[in-house]
Amino acid sequence: MQKILIRSIPDDVFKVIEVLAEKEGRSLEGQARYALCEMAKPVLERFEDSMRKKEISKRLRTILEFPNTPSTSSELAEKIGETHGEFMDKAFLGLVEPSFEQLNALADLAGVNRQWLLHGTGSMLFNDWVRLPEDAEKAVSWLLSLPDAPGFAGDKIKTLSFVRSLDSGSMSIVKESISGCYAIYHTPIYLSEEIGNGGMSMLIGLFNTFRLLWSVYVSRDSRFEVSGNEINVESYLLSPKYDKELSEGNTHPQEILKNKSMWWEDIWDTKMTNDRVSEYWPGFFRLRDSVMENMKSRNE
Repeated sequence: MQKILIRSIPDDVFKVIEVLAEKEGRSLEGQARYALCEMAKPVLERFEDSMRKKEISKRLRTILEFPNTPSTSSELAEKIGETHGEFMDKAFLGLVEPSFEQLNALADLAGVNRQWLLHGTGSMLFNDWVRLPEDAEKAVSWLLSLPDAPGFAGDKIKTLSFVRSLDSGSMSIVKESISGCYAIYHTPIYLSEEIGNGGMSMLIGLFNTFRLLWSVYVSRDSRFEVSGNEINVESYLLSPKYDKELSEGNTHPQEILKNKSMWWEDIWDTKMTNDRVSEYWPGFFRLRDSVMENMKSRNE
């Protein structure tokens, strides 16, 4: 708390402060402090209001750069059912604050977290942790579904991506809907030789899941609603920098997932990987062979 010494207070002003202090049951100092706070309150409120508008404007301009959203604020306004674009233009400039209803509609359209757009809390994109079922059929059913969250209702999956960190070997899963909304999941799976018994069980489940997913990808499987001609399945290897950005959920995946890798198709299929001269990462072949041997011994 700051201190201030005020000299040469006019007698009539001082008397008013004394009377008000006695009336309100405050000390003379307390009454003076109260008067200063009341004087500053309107200015502080205008400042806070202006800062909130600016912060919302900054987040709105971020979603305007998304590849799945219109390129102008007026087009966004039209997409969410507004009859005029002028108000939204002012909102993007930080001159007015949209209603919560308008912000929620914009969040769903862009596929971003509602709380992030409204209040600046949480990650920008849907970002969650998941333990993939070791049962292959259950795992594939989950992989081909979208989250029960605003922005994904009534939509279908378009692209499923498996992402391995080149640094730690951790695996993440990214789902893209037909409308261009993204869901990012982090898993306890490590595609690395340095794993325990629990990690081996998860890897065996993952290999079986990849095998079943491949059969769905190349042909129709009546157990699943999605067929291969309706979905893209991809895999990527990310540097520590891009892996960190993906895990934070504040960078659009299309800015990160650029260089595809075929590791998800090859890691469970020795016929494919044996034909390749180089491995996808150091220890790739040893990891594949170790998981295959454990799968074989468990089936015997």
